[in-house]
Amino acid sequence: MRYVLANIDDEVINFHFKEDPYKVRNHMYRIKYDGFTLSTENDQVSISIPGQKLDTLNDHIFYLDIVEIKNNTLYISGVLSSYFNSKDMDIVLIKTVNGAEEVFESKIVSYSNRRESSYSESQLCFDFEVPVDSSENSTVKLQVRFHDHGRDIPIDLYVKFLNHARLSHFSTCAVWDDYLISFKDNTFFITKASYLKLLKYELRILLRLIYHRWPYWTSAFFFHLAYVILFPFYRNRKIWMVMDRKDMADDNAEHFYRYASKMEDGIDKYFTISKESKDFNRLSETFNNVIPYYSIKQRLLYIFADKIVSSQVDDENVNPFFGKHIQLYAGIANADKIFLQHGVIKDDMSNWLRKYDKNVQLLVTTADIEAESFKKYEYHYRDGIVQVLGLPRYDNLENNSKSKQILIMPSWRRSLIHLDNDQIAKSQYFLRFNSLINNERLIELAKSKGYKIIFKPHPNTFRFIELFEENDYVTIDSESKYQDLFNNSSLMITDYSSLAFDFAYIKKPLLYYQYGNDYHFGDQFFDYETMGFGEVIKDEDKLIDEIEEYLNNDCEMKDIYRERANKFYRYNDKNNCKRVYDAILKIK
Repeated sequence: MRYVLANIDDEVINFHFKEDPYKVRNHMYRIKYDGFTLSTENDQVSISIPGQKLDTLNDHIFYLDIVEIKNNTLYISGVLSSYFNSKDMDIVLIKTVNGAEEVFESKIVSYSNRRESSYSESQLCFDFEVPVDSSENSTVKLQVRFHDHGRDIPIDLYVKFLNHARLSHFSTCAVWDDYLISFKDNTFFITKASYLKLLKYELRILLRLIYHRWPYWTSAFFFHLAYVILFPFYRNRKIWMVMDRKDMADDNAEHFYRYASKMEDGIDKYFTISKESKDFNRLSETFNNVIPYYSIKQRLLYIFADKIVSSQVDDENVNPFFGKHIQLYAGIANADKIFLQHGVIKDDMSNWLRKYDKNVQLLVTTADIEAESFKKYEYHYRDGIVQVLGLPRYDNLENNSKSKQILIMPSWRRSLIHLDNDQIAKSQYFLRFNSLINNERLIELAKSKGYKIIFKPHPNTFRFIELFEENDYVTIDSESKYQDLFNNSSLMITDYSSLAFDFAYIKKPLLYYQYGNDYHFGDQFFDYETMGFGEVIKDEDKLIDEIEEYLNNDCEMKDIYRERANKFYRYNDKNNCKRVYDAILKIK
């Protein structure tokens, strides 16, 4: 590469990469010249090649992911990406109280998959935990200190807030507990909270909305105004908003709500789901305080809620302001996120569930080895966030059904997201499972033994469900509740679905049909061959052989897999909901 680039003039490289957000140009120059020349003249830290300056550290930006105050501690997390050697830099926080400065050094963490890094040579992801006192007025500033031959060069960088930071350059103040934190002139100001102080800031925000008229400004104006008016009445109310998916329930949140709604604890609890969902009427007839997702009431309660309890964690699923210029609402929606999980995490999912953009305050796990995996991979949650409590929906599982039913439940493939139907029809995923549910030998075997066959694919699969060939014997199920399917089935066929853990929890047999290597997760602690709760099979004919063996044995779980299940789960009782409820109550 160096040889090739040596024969390309710098003017050519500059011309072709003049608009270069990923800094491929700098990457090419680093290779071509085998590094850069560093300059610290006039405390301007820069790198250059012969004839041109490439980058100046002083022009870079702190991007903040987290700004919040909890239990008298200020938490700030963010990232600085640059072409400068990270070993030559430290990120510090300077807290000033009554003119006295105190300097805090950051904890540096690694998120190797951050998109912000692009082609940058170095990336500093930093965490701060700083004690604060509501009786003091304090200021906080971030600073990078560049080390140059024994000399530290302090550099104040501009601060920007990412969408999940709980503050923004528009919504510049927020209240946490007894604290009001505001941001101005690249500085955080922390004071004791009062309604008059909040009112002053919110009136400025309302005037800015009228003046600038950004997209969705009318909605933002309404909710900021409602926040100001209702704040004195709602500030001390305890509100929990509970939800599964926007359009579907029957997951951990519904089962948790069933338990928690019976508790007389002075907490207002609401379950929210789209009014168009088939589950809305069912839940409304069963529970009190079921409110339509994205209704005005739901959005008002969302900004005053202190806990969002959900089996989903992405903002696009739980935040009703997502996609509506979300930064306009940053300072008024500061609830703790409680992640009940959608299933057992058996893979390295740190590229999705990492702290810097999910920032949950409680993450429910089922097994000790699952909880330990959060320390192994790049999640970076502090101690006490990940707890082994058991999934709430497990409390409703039973192994007393006399039904004779085979359940086929493949997991999802991220590789299918952007494919059209013609491309999906050629994928191994579709071809393998379409073949399985139409396998004549399987159908005849099930008929002869009196078993029904239910095909329950992942919800994302239903956008192309018409591609699957139908027959008179296999039911393609889009309506049944998962709990009913688990309780009423005798044998499960899956590939990688975490729902297999539900089935094994009640000691029912299962088979893993893993025909190839198209699954989208990489590293994992769970080894199917040595830890799985059933045989791992790659061939369809062999799969039918194993199904026949189980049907001939009245679908009894084999001893080896029963022992593995007993070893895997910490709890096997009906108290998961209680443990989760008690753990949430302890979060301050």
